Amino acid sequence: MGSRYVNITKEEMDRFLIDAQGFEEMDLPYAEVVYQRPAKRDGTFIRIYSSIHKGGRARRSGKDAIRTVLLSKDASEMHHSPDGYKGIKKYKRVHRTKNWRLNLLKRYDSDL
Repeated sequence: MGSRYVNITKEEMDRFLIDAQGFEEMDLPYAEVVYQRPAKRDGTFIRIYSSIHKGGRARRSGKDAIRTVLLSKDASEMHHSPDGYKGIKKYKRVHRTKNWRLNLLKRYDSDL
């Protein structure tokens, strides 16, 4: 039997990403809350698409996973995002299960 879905609140996500790791909540034109912080390579950023609506509630089970990407300001990189950054790495998505924090951290930890 697979892991069970858990509801993740914005407060839980803020504590894990903002308070514990120094991410910032971005003001972007997306329906979900987006977090970002600099990565270890100059000019790169880790961005997390939380699957939490800006109104504060997570999407229902099966509707979306937490997605994480590594972005660059370098104009030579490929795959432009809507706000002008270039996607240079897409991490495996994280399902919203009991171990979501550890699973999420494992995705981008090597780039911090």
